[in-house]
Amino acid sequence: MEEFCFACYTANDMISRWESVAGYVLFDVFGSVVRFPFWWYGNGLFAVVEWGRQGIVYRWRSYALGLWMRQFFVPMYHAYDWSGRLISVIVRFLVIVGRLFALALEACAYLVLIILWVFAPIIFAGMAIANLTQSLSAASLSSAI
Repeated sequence: MEEFCFACYTANDMISRWESVAGYVLFDVFGSVVRFPFWWYGNGLFAVVEWGRQGIVYRWRSYALGLWMRQFFVPMYHAYDWSGRLISVIVRFLVIVGRLFALALEACAYLVLIILWVFAPIIFAGMAIANLTQSLSAASLSSAI
């Protein structure tokens, strides 16, 4: 195993390392802070909305609402008499209403999550500013005493 040689580095090597660190700090750290809002309200928001849409489509399919609606007037258990047809329609109606209600609740939950996504940076920035001003006012009060 080769040993590390500090004397092998020249001044140009050290300058290139400092340039590398400065480039990292300026472009990666500060650049990501500048790019963050554009990503959050652009690609990030689009990804969250698409996630919500896919969740609703998944739930629609898992509840099989299309199948329940297509089979609405088909008697259950081949009971073709009037009472069997009436019971089948009532049961299917109640099942469809219940599943639509559940789907509506899930759609509202997705909508709330999307709204939270939009307002989260504003809320957290406000909390950070409030915390900073509170700590600064506490520091000024303690120094006045």
